[in-house]
Amino acid sequence: MQGYRELVFEGSLPVVQAFLTGLRLGKRWAGGICFSEECEIRGERRGHKVLERLHIEKNLTYVLVPERCADAVVLATRAARGELGLAIRRDHVVQHAHFTYKFAGYNRKVAGRIRKALRAMPSSLERDAAKENERIHPGSHGVEGYAPEHEYKYAGTGMIKGPLEPLLAYRKSLARLEWIEVTEIGLLLV
Repeated sequence: MQGYRELVFEGSLPVVQAFLTGLRLGKRWAGGICFSEECEIRGERRGHKVLERLHIEKNLTYVLVPERCADAVVLATRAARGELGLAIRRDHVVQHAHFTYKFAGYNRKVAGRIRKALRAMPSSLERDAAKENERIHPGSHGVEGYAPEHEYKYAGTGMIKGPLEPLLAYRKSLARLEWIEVTEIGLLLV
């Protein structure tokens, strides 16, 4: 499993995207570069957006680059600084990524789909702080629309953590299900 580094560029998202796309195509790298805004990865960028609006900091673009490509990206950025005005402000190794989820299903068929999706987690990922609760209220049978509670409810929460690539794919598969809510991805940087 390849590791990633988070590179924080001083430069606008469109310029950084164009630069890295050209570099990736020129070097014949097969994908792997992920822009935090597009992959729903949270980070320091929220605070920096305020500083950007106050003109205290310039445009910052957060990019996750495979470890095997990161040094070449850093060198190419230094070489293009004068022409493109790009610079790398920070460079951190991504130790692992994580996101939280919560779900609720109000019939056994939906509960089965949720369980199946949760069991489909790749072995390289870990589930942490998982809580599941299944409740059956026979007195509410047949009148769910008017009853204060559903006859059946399967609900829970948890956190998934692990390497970035399988985590991105698994999060995307969970997010497709209407009964499961996922948060943005957080990163543990070193």
